[in-house]
Amino acid sequence: MGVEVRADTQRTDTQRSWPMAPREEHVAAGLAAMHERPACLLLIEGGAGVGKSALASAIAARLGRTVTITGDLERATTPLGAFEDLLSGLGIGDDSALSELIAALGRATEGRVLIVDDAPRLDPASAEVIRRLVRGFGVAVIATARTGETLPSALQVLDGEGSVRRQHLDGLSTDEVGRILEERFRVPAREEDVQLLAWQTEGNPLHLRVIVDAAIAAGEVLHRGDFVQITSATDAGGLTAILAARLATLTEPARQLLWVVALTQPVPRSSLTEAPGRDELVAELLRAGLVVAAPETDRVTIAHPLVAEALDPSTRADDTVVEALRLLRASGDPTRRFAAVELEHRSGRRTPADELVWAASFAANTGEHRLAAELADASIREPARRTTAFAAHLAAAGYHSLADDLDEADRLFALAETLATQPGERAALASGWGEHLVFRRQDPTAALEQGERVRATLSDQVSVALDADLWRWRVLAERGVGGDERGEAGIRASIAAVVAASMRGEPAAARAAVHPLTTVDGTGPLASDAAIAVGLQRYVELRSAGAAEPAAAFLESARATAGDEVGFVTVMLAAQRTQEGRLADGLRLSELAVDQLRRSDSGELLSLALALRATVNAQRGAVGLARDQLAELDDATVSGAAVLQRAECRAFLLAAEGDLSAAANTIIAVVSDAVGSGYRFLGALTLANALRFGEVARTAALSQTLCEGLAEHVEPCLALSELAGALRDGRADRVAPAAQRLARAGLVPAAIDGLALASALPASGPVLRRIHSVGVSLAGGVDAPSLQRREGPALTPRELSVAQAAAIRLRSREIAEQLGISARTVENQLQSVYRKLGVTSRDELRTALRDLGMLPDEDQPLAGDTP
Repeated sequence: MGVEVRADTQRTDTQRSWPMAPREEHVAAGLAAMHERPACLLLIEGGAGVGKSALASAIAARLGRTVTITGDLERATTPLGAFEDLLSGLGIGDDSALSELIAALGRATEGRVLIVDDAPRLDPASAEVIRRLVRGFGVAVIATARTGETLPSALQVLDGEGSVRRQHLDGLSTDEVGRILEERFRVPAREEDVQLLAWQTEGNPLHLRVIVDAAIAAGEVLHRGDFVQITSATDAGGLTAILAARLATLTEPARQLLWVVALTQPVPRSSLTEAPGRDELVAELLRAGLVVAAPETDRVTIAHPLVAEALDPSTRADDTVVEALRLLRASGDPTRRFAAVELEHRSGRRTPADELVWAASFAANTGEHRLAAELADASIREPARRTTAFAAHLAAAGYHSLADDLDEADRLFALAETLATQPGERAALASGWGEHLVFRRQDPTAALEQGERVRATLSDQVSVALDADLWRWRVLAERGVGGDERGEAGIRASIAAVVAASMRGEPAAARAAVHPLTTVDGTGPLASDAAIAVGLQRYVELRSAGAAEPAAAFLESARATAGDEVGFVTVMLAAQRTQEGRLADGLRLSELAVDQLRRSDSGELLSLALALRATVNAQRGAVGLARDQLAELDDATVSGAAVLQRAECRAFLLAAEGDLSAAANTIIAVVSDAVGSGYRFLGALTLANALRFGEVARTAALSQTLCEGLAEHVEPCLALSELAGALRDGRADRVAPAAQRLARAGLVPAAIDGLALASALPASGPVLRRIHSVGVSLAGGVDAPSLQRREGPALTPRELSVAQAAAIRLRSREIAEQLGISARTVENQLQSVYRKLGVTSRDELRTALRDLGMLPDEDQPLAGDTP
């Protein structure tokens, strides 16, 4: 039998962490669900403590980097409370609109798996963010929920759209319980004990741990050499009952500290241990398994939601609430500041009016208009200075308007008018009241009457914003908001006019036609088409101005708020990233666009997305896949932009076969047709590929024709014409600035290939050096392969820096110090340079670099230096 030893006398048993159940079959099922298309939210359901969080983490770990957020009962009404940590790391202000927040979170979670623990306990704003991240950004999400619990409404919408896949998790089998106990104690547990524990706990891992830990603490776990005996006298009961009994054994100071953690988690351990004697209390809670401290941050959280749920609210001391409020506000984080306001409200404490006004604004920025109205109402009831009282009434009126409490909004606007004594206050009131009358009451005439009455009392300096509002209201009054001109036929005509003008490359004309669409009912049958037209107008306007990055930023922001039009936004962003030579991004986004458009569009937009996806794969060398994807296109739905994109794909497939001439012919032909069919804007973007295929003369001629036929400025077309013309005319000195202009317009690969073509032109050393350095700098952020061979050796940027330094006779150690690399790396890179240039010494290297125009003059910086 061996020697009997109580487990509580062995350090390894009392402090060793509990093993995780592998549950490989569940991990495999989850991975299979996550790899299905379209992307969705995987919801793992099961009883409390059954291991849902562990399974979610195990699945996510196989997929890549993860971000975890947790639904918290104490933060279930704090807007974006679940995203508190992530938002604080992004440095987003508390006045940011929901669209800005979602766009920032979309970037932060890109390429990661988002784990959402306890999804039913999410606040509504966090749930809405997750819905938009799944639909708009294709973020992979794994969520957990207890069986039978109701998901937040935003996630119910996802479920109704078929974007939620479910996986049920049962308890451990008896064999699995035995394996966990053996791993825990390093020897098998007695068979009858395993069976009893499996029966008592129904295989629930948390329940099992609680019972066994209690047995260890009671000295009821005995090592008998080659097995362990668990003779617990604990009446298992329910898991919640066991936890409540464990809480009852805590000292009062420890219980209050546990309350502090529950109200403020995650909280730095150092904040909890500021008072004398607190270190031991934290240690007591850790030993009891009621809290955990993250090793990388040492922040303390409740070990499991059931612990917080087992806390009796009647045991929470007043001083504990005061400490929790101090900790929440001390962080400076807006979501924690809001949580403090909520805690004050729940505990019957008074909150200053200006703090309530701030909280209402924070809630409104996250889309929680009803909550914002309630908080603003509370601010009105608090005693305050006149200025604060005015701000509170104006805010409350606006939030009630947004929450569809129109009569209450009218009453509060009228009360705010009695408090407005300063010119700035009267102007702000007139603007807010007018917006309410125009867009909620559908009465622009009334808005104009009250606005013009106030405007007569204001100076020009004070009324700048109000003047702009009055102009908009006059336009809407003339068009008759809600009248015949807003009928379906009128809206359709406006949509057609905007799209046609945008495709012709006439952003100003499109802007003039877009105004009737900006007030279209967001729930009407044409809402999505109107939103697409409005977005297209703004995007073409930005691209036409050469503002490629602002155009991409606009699309990123639009993805955060888009409804059914999200597929259009994503395919436009995918096209731009592809045009910029960012093929990995282009592929990811085009695949997402295909998924999104299969749900909402079966016509030209889906065809565009399918053709774009095939184009990206053709450029990446996946020729067979590209051909198969191109074959998915239905000729009946291929029109407009999809025709141009399909031709691009066919051209890159020809290029992959080595026939650059045929590829260029394909592009020239389709763009020539586009000129006559009104697709000049997209035609100019497509034409840049002809230059990539080496067709200089016809690209120069056709781009000039395009430019001459444009009624307005379209920067990508003008930049392409300038670069192609410089190459055609042999003007090497004009190539580098023209290529930089084209790159700024968002056509980076065409600029790089144009520079490569220019390297064969006769030119002086400084001109060749400029062409080479611009090519190197542009290639840094591009993964699209160059289609043109640059004359001269293809040195990497680092090799060029090392070669230039060696050519001016710096020693390897000096080069290493200058570039921040090791001397061995310098020698290795020098040998690579020697091989590429066919030289054997630094003197020969100097001559070769000068001949190639790669060696700067004495007064010019080396590559990689700061001038």
